[in-house]
Amino acid sequence: MGAEAAGRRGGRAQAAGARSLRGQALVRMFFAFALVHPGPTRLFPVARAQQAPAIEVSANPVTSGTVTLRWPAAAGTAHIEIFSLVGTRIAGADLPGDPGRWLWDLTTSTGAPVANGAYFIVVTTGDNTRLRRRLLVAR
Repeated sequence: MGAEAAGRRGGRAQAAGARSLRGQALVRMFFAFALVHPGPTRLFPVARAQQAPAIEVSANPVTSGTVTLRWPAAAGTAHIEIFSLVGTRIAGADLPGDPGRWLWDLTTSTGAPVANGAYFIVVTTGDNTRLRRRLLVAR
């Protein structure tokens, strides 16, 4: 019976591990849904972002080492943030005078190269927020 009980405990541990992985996958799906869904669960002000002119990118998917982001220039400072699909802030910058463009070297805030994948871009200028829902990096 000792071997059977140990087998049942091992099976329970495997089942708990599988539930944990399913939970993590659900959390990731929720964040991805919340970032782009125009309902009350959104993390970013998507409704305002859709009214503002879009963020243009020089290439999508990005296959080189840099990408240029463009948006209509405005007075004040432009605040740029890059997020992963799960909502983690990857990179960002504050641009005084809002030049209406930014060259991103595809590195994180710590200087490490970003992984291949999809990213969200948020540019805030004054009371306007612009959202680029997908920027694909495929080097």
